[in-house]
Amino acid sequence: MARHKELGKRAAVAAIAAGSLAVLLTGAPAHGVSDPALEVVDAWDVTSAATFPDKPAAIDAYRPALTEAPNGDLLIAFNTGTDGNEGDLRLIRSTDDGATWSPSTILDGTSSHEGGGGISSTRGMATLSNGTILLPYNDAINVQAYNDRKATLIVARSTDNGATWTGLNTPVTLPTPIREAWVGGTPIVELDNGTLLLPIWGAKELTPDWETDPRRWQSGVLRSFDGGLTWSDYRTIAYDPNNPVQFAPYSSVPYPSGANELFVQELSDGRLLAVIRYATGVGQNKGQAYLSYSSDNGATWSAPVASGRPAEALAMTTAPCTDALTGTQEKLVMGHRQLDSAGNRTGRAVLVSTFDGGVTWEGQTFLEDTSGTQLMGAATGEPAFHRLSANRLLVVFQAKIGTAKWKLVANVVEDATLATDCQDEAAAAASRVAATPTFFVERTDRNSWLWPYAVRKASHPTSTLVSAVIAAEAQGVLCAPGSGLQLTTRANPSTPLNPAHTLAQAGVTNGDVLRISSTTAPSGPVRAGINELDVFPQTRPGANWDQACAPSSLALDYRSRSLVLDVDIPAGGDVEAVELRNRTGTTRLNQSHYTILSSPDNDVYTEVTGWTFATRVESGRVIHRFAGLDITDPYVKIHQPFTDTAYTFVLDNYRNDVTVEFGS
Repeated sequence: MARHKELGKRAAVAAIAAGSLAVLLTGAPAHGVSDPALEVVDAWDVTSAATFPDKPAAIDAYRPALTEAPNGDLLIAFNTGTDGNEGDLRLIRSTDDGATWSPSTILDGTSSHEGGGGISSTRGMATLSNGTILLPYNDAINVQAYNDRKATLIVARSTDNGATWTGLNTPVTLPTPIREAWVGGTPIVELDNGTLLLPIWGAKELTPDWETDPRRWQSGVLRSFDGGLTWSDYRTIAYDPNNPVQFAPYSSVPYPSGANELFVQELSDGRLLAVIRYATGVGQNKGQAYLSYSSDNGATWSAPVASGRPAEALAMTTAPCTDALTGTQEKLVMGHRQLDSAGNRTGRAVLVSTFDGGVTWEGQTFLEDTSGTQLMGAATGEPAFHRLSANRLLVVFQAKIGTAKWKLVANVVEDATLATDCQDEAAAAASRVAATPTFFVERTDRNSWLWPYAVRKASHPTSTLVSAVIAAEAQGVLCAPGSGLQLTTRANPSTPLNPAHTLAQAGVTNGDVLRISSTTAPSGPVRAGINELDVFPQTRPGANWDQACAPSSLALDYRSRSLVLDVDIPAGGDVEAVELRNRTGTTRLNQSHYTILSSPDNDVYTEVTGWTFATRVESGRVIHRFAGLDITDPYVKIHQPFTDTAYTFVLDNYRNDVTVEFGS
């Protein structure tokens, strides 16, 4: 189908109404469409100078929240600032399915925070079954960007199609103290039993050592049982306390990292799916989102697993062609800001689809500006969806072209036209995962590990032996390959899978979570762990302990990494010496590079002084010896300062290559 052929008139009307110079690409080919069923067929500007009659020119427009009012009007709430920066909350209205939009009215433009602040909204507006429209937003301030912020939650409501609102400027009373209650990016979810779900994220508190070791962000959901009048219950969905915060030189500003924006989608089988944006500075797929599921209306959530899909600023909806499917079959569409595997933004916004509740993703359709370009600014995305007709979706998102202001753009996306096309697409997807299931492999001690090292996504044909899966996936979760490893399932953790069985014989199916561990528990008085990006070793607790399995090789002089030891010191004794064995006979590390610290509780570390250093080579391997330590604290941290990746000191297996000697 030629783009803009059918809807070109609508785009022209919208462009004129918005006062823009939109270029209509009638008959131009679609760009980058690899999903045969999803195609952008029209595009127009939603905001322009005409949107802001109180301003001499257009100003920035971000994060559209889109809903259909009971009278059929479409409403978009958006903000003119971001994340606690100066800005206000505005509303526009369309009476013609989004073709044209009214000038904006300001709903809330005054922050209650002293010294600055701003009003911001993140795609949470929804229309309930009784006709009430709820609009969650934040009154927020950056005391220090990212590291010290406050975000007060407000939920306004309208019972007259958005003409008037109550609850503006009125903070929500939260069931538990939450310093940053950022709206998560999901329209409020109304369940069949009347429960409302409002996803939120942020740092729960400002810790005493926030300047060097701030609390990581977490994602969760507020629940209301009275139509949104009160929000009396909070449930955490995703929190990774072991994810290292990113400070210089790994980030230009202090960046707490962790789970943040999320989208909660009802699945046709009755479960809830949360797709969670996760910020981290480590791992091979730094930008990937994580998945969590709930089978009890959001009361409890599964431990998040890696989606393998790099994504930010995401949203989901049910694809139109789901109407042609039967039973619990469904096609979901996710739109998000595109990232590469290093977590870098590409300047594009993309649509992908899933037929198995988020386990696998396929297709790739890029959203477009009215000019036809797909490069729309690093922070493009933040999509909101509305079902237009039998096989079409309206997608509204933010875009920036060159030096112009951020604007809201509408795309019409067409799904499969014929019912048989969608049925064939679903059947092909089911056939693929039946033959080659996708599943997740996690360490049994994942709670003490940062997520990129604790869990990974894997796909293998059903004919693959369990032993071959172990060999292929062990190092991805930092378990040393070789004999002595086993797999169990999260559903049945006490029964190991037979390594001689195929995945089919073992009963492994698409979406399962497998757990990896050693067949024997570690022994001895020393447990080893690592700290990543440890630029403030005095305040960063040790993590990533070698409990589940023998650890794979570890480069020590790598990106501010520290080795941490949890030592069971004999009664009346102390740690007298520690030796580290390098893989090779040379290293750039010497005595001047090392800092040794200890802690009684793995919280605050104090530098140890007065120790001696010696180096020797045995069997072609350099050994560094730290003696005269006289440490009585059970936690010992060995830190080095190198921030690059040109490592020269590798512990092949730090159960074997670390020796602790005790004194009395």
